[in-house]
Amino acid sequence: MLRPGRHPVLHVVLIRTIAWKSVLADDAFVVSFLEQTGLVNVFEALGIMEDGKILNTPAAVIFGLTYNFLPFMILPIYVSLEKIDVRLVDAAQDLYSTSTAAFRKIVLPLSCPGCSPGRCSPSSRRG
Repeated sequence: MLRPGRHPVLHVVLIRTIAWKSVLADDAFVVSFLEQTGLVNVFEALGIMEDGKILNTPAAVIFGLTYNFLPFMILPIYVSLEKIDVRLVDAAQDLYSTSTAAFRKIVLPLSCPGCSPGRCSPSSRRG
């Protein structure tokens, strides 16, 4: 039973974030590898690195948020896709529908309820 103030999911997110912070640090192997291969200039031109640093850049923040919240978007979509009856797609193909049309008219509308948790998450809101 969960005690007030204890959320195991948040602990996992926090541990993942700290792990990525140590991986993207200035003295970590990622920056060293990019310096040795000469890719620092390319990454700086793309706006991923600033002054030879990855940590505390907008790209690192976007990567971290995406990495932490992507499972909360993918899992509900997977569950809604798993619930779709395959016979509906087979029936569309029996009626000479192309695979693209069957996806667009059957699979996509039936999988939309799985997208609503991702649209409602706090990370998708703009201020």
